[in-house]
Amino acid sequence: MKKKSQKAPKTGGSHKAGGGSTTGGARGKKKVKDEVVFDASDLTQPLPVNLRVYALSLMTNRYHDAKILERRVKDEKFKINNVPWPPSPNPPLPHVEGVQPDFTNHTHIYYIHYTPWDRRMDEWVTRDRICLPHQLLLLQPPSYDIQMTASNAGSATTEQKEDDTMTSAAKGKSKEADDEDEEKDEDGEGKHAKKKGGDASKTVDPSKSGAGKAPKVPGVAGAEMLPGGDPHGGSLGGHGNFSEEDIKAHEEATKVKNIESIVFGKYHMSSWYFSPFPSEYNQYNILHFCEYCLNFFGVEEELRRHSRKCTLRHPPGNEIYRSEEKNVTVSVFEVDGAREKVYCQNLCLLSKLFLDHKTLEYDCTPFLFYIFCEIDADGYHIVGYFSKEKISLSKFNLACILTLPCHQRKGYGKLIISLSYELSKIEEKVGSPEKPISDLGKVSYMSYWSATLLKLLSQRPWGSDSISIEDLSRLTCITTDDIIECLKAMHVLVWYKGKWVFSDTALQQAIKEREEKKAELAKKEQDPNAIFVGQCKPEKLHWTPFFVNKKIAKQQGAL
Repeated sequence: MKKKSQKAPKTGGSHKAGGGSTTGGARGKKKVKDEVVFDASDLTQPLPVNLRVYALSLMTNRYHDAKILERRVKDEKFKINNVPWPPSPNPPLPHVEGVQPDFTNHTHIYYIHYTPWDRRMDEWVTRDRICLPHQLLLLQPPSYDIQMTASNAGSATTEQKEDDTMTSAAKGKSKEADDEDEEKDEDGEGKHAKKKGGDASKTVDPSKSGAGKAPKVPGVAGAEMLPGGDPHGGSLGGHGNFSEEDIKAHEEATKVKNIESIVFGKYHMSSWYFSPFPSEYNQYNILHFCEYCLNFFGVEEELRRHSRKCTLRHPPGNEIYRSEEKNVTVSVFEVDGAREKVYCQNLCLLSKLFLDHKTLEYDCTPFLFYIFCEIDADGYHIVGYFSKEKISLSKFNLACILTLPCHQRKGYGKLIISLSYELSKIEEKVGSPEKPISDLGKVSYMSYWSATLLKLLSQRPWGSDSISIEDLSRLTCITTDDIIECLKAMHVLVWYKGKWVFSDTALQQAIKEREEKKAELAKKEQDPNAIFVGQCKPEKLHWTPFFVNKKIAKQQGAL
């Protein structure tokens, strides 16, 4: 069925855009409630909120489908590192009379969401980085590629027929915008809060799946990989048991970043998401953190005065792990949220800048925090952390995980995950990360699970040709649901003639691919100046399980 292209408005007309999609029927199309009408006769006037536009990403040098979420009056005095903010295109876009006027004196800046990308890529942009569909096709800037998505492709192709000035470079470009090259090594997500839903961990009955024909799996004749197959009642990277109303309310309340960037030690990092800092800090676009005690300030001079008095040089807890890694010494501290309340609250506020679906409460008493640090002559510098509940009735061994963006791609994600499972082995319990988990966290966990399971299945220390899922769970402390999901993702566990079976061919293929990845990683580690850490070394870990007074726990309703 062919889609009818909507006619793009000409210059001097009006531009309509909706915050959502339109629904079509046999007799016509129904307009969405939040449709925005913009009079394009004067392009210098401020653009309305919820307008669908094309925005130029300086990361890709491409125009992408976007939506304006917020706008504000531009502050000409504000700069980051002595550079005017938000940044403008370089080289500047050409000015075409009647198509792209000079926006140097435009009064507003705009907070936009790139439709194909995660919310972490949302940013404030200047007016000269925004084009309406008919502007983009008439302008055709030679220095910038054009990436049009399906939502605006229809209006673009109609205008193409009416305007001969359009070049062939823009024709037929209605593909989805390429996603960013994510840092897929480590990051995660969780909650320091009361849970809004349980684990909901019933495995989907494969025999009742009716989602169409599934792809074939190598190694087992007639075997099929069932669509979905998620044992958690939803995608590992999804929203768990949060209702649609909860998700919409969360996204509405946190749609605009209140802090643009932070200074943490020697690093200046752009924030990814909203974090509920006290309202008096919303006037600052940059926050300055003390990297030792985690106090934060809106003015750099305040941080300098604080640094002259701060005596803390390591996290306020007990050191449980220290290891010499490549070009770095790594240390881990256990911090009790009940004893160091302010420190843990500040840590949660910091981590929320880089985690999306995470609920914050000021009561950190039920949690233990494990802080990972790099050691040098000046002290212990935080690189990441994870937290876990002191009493978890849902078999969670990790509530929240984060590696700071400036320390990603060094192996810290796998170190953090492996240490959480080593703690579970000491406790003699199986564990799983708390859901929902972020997209980057999912990548890290799937990588750890697959590496652990493939190593075990290739070595077969149990000395026989067969092993059950329960035995694998007992040896690794990974829950059976997580093991099943990982094996399905590798196509090692397949549905064949009414039952789940192992595909030995797929297993050998997965082991081979894993060895090839290890060889590629070994080449990257040959850089003599690079920092790289390995997984947790159990012999370096000195830790005893946290003792909980059962009488007090019952009074608090934890047992």
